[in-house]
Amino acid sequence: MPRIAGAYSEHVFLYYTIAGEVLRSFAQARQGDSMSGLGRLCVPVLEYGGASKRQLIWYGKFSGARRNPETAPVAVEISPTPCGESHQEEHVADVTKMRGIIPPSLTPLNPDHTVDGASTRRLTRYLIDSGVHGIWALGTTGEFTSLSESQRVIALEAAVEGAAGRVPVIANVSDCSTELTIQHARNAAAAGADAVAATPPYYYANSMNELLEHFRAIRAAVDLPLFAYSIPQTVKVKFELETAVRLAEEGTCVGIKDSQNDLVWFRALARAVRASAPHFRLFIGTDALIDCTVSVGGHAAIPGISNVAPRECVAAIEAAERGDPAGAARAQEAVFEYQSLFGVVKGASLFGGAFAAQKAALVRWGVIAHPTVSGPFRSLTPDEEREIDELLRKLPDPVDVTA
Repeated sequence: MPRIAGAYSEHVFLYYTIAGEVLRSFAQARQGDSMSGLGRLCVPVLEYGGASKRQLIWYGKFSGARRNPETAPVAVEISPTPCGESHQEEHVADVTKMRGIIPPSLTPLNPDHTVDGASTRRLTRYLIDSGVHGIWALGTTGEFTSLSESQRVIALEAAVEGAAGRVPVIANVSDCSTELTIQHARNAAAAGADAVAATPPYYYANSMNELLEHFRAIRAAVDLPLFAYSIPQTVKVKFELETAVRLAEEGTCVGIKDSQNDLVWFRALARAVRASAPHFRLFIGTDALIDCTVSVGGHAAIPGISNVAPRECVAAIEAAERGDPAGAARAQEAVFEYQSLFGVVKGASLFGGAFAAQKAALVRWGVIAHPTVSGPFRSLTPDEEREIDELLRKLPDPVDVTA
């Protein structure tokens, strides 16, 4: 068996090639590890016709340089070893079964505004250890519009590494044109995302016909499940109900994240696809309506506040799922307590205040290293930091991920 060569390698990325498809997975390894050892690691495997063996093509990250699996592969046959059962492994087979809480994770930044990969991995682990059911990477809360293409890749790779196959990672790949969005989607596939999501292109106010072609082109270009992302308050285009239904019925999109806080529209969509596209997943992107998600036909909530209140958000939706509206309402009230953090940053926009306050809290909890936000947002002043400290003393302690 070949061994890993070159400088110390923290990560090895595994590619299963089955029937011409390349399926990326992740395992931990060190320099000198045998490839035979990799076959015994916990590696997600998709079932294809009950085949007992998989062809494995691997490459490592050596001194920060990536080997291209098309030009420098090492192929072996392995029989994957079962990794133990948990609800978090089911995503490998079908992301359209996703439910629960899917945090739109913040993107930790260094003081020079580059992505802090180590903090991103810790944040991802903290969220998963708190009981969430997936990760929505590089969304609005992740400041994706402020990041270059290369920085987006770094952030997404770190999120995938932090998740380590425990829950699905959905990568937002939105941009101003179809071509740019497809490039981000291809990067997401290479980084190991389980699915991609896209808003309508922003800047130009596109027609519904243009939106249909946009999403069809993304789906045709990248062999990953595609979610539509509805957030008209930032992209200027609102999905007409008929357009969303058509994307669902024709199979272009496997689900939608709706962040417009319009429960009438959301419920109408849920009713429209109930019979014609029952697989279609309905996610609400809201902090304030988590406890209502299930009652209006939703499967999951994607609340920005779940970066600092993941357990409370999980409690709210799980109570709703088991038919306990009073318990869901109590958990939702607990979520609201964390919104007191958002008003600390004086003169900030709604987004800027929320991002800066949550990052400041996560720094104090030891989850991320720096409170840096992208410009023109700003971090907290010393007085605001003292106010955050006072508010945090009244809130529950977070899950410990420092060990």
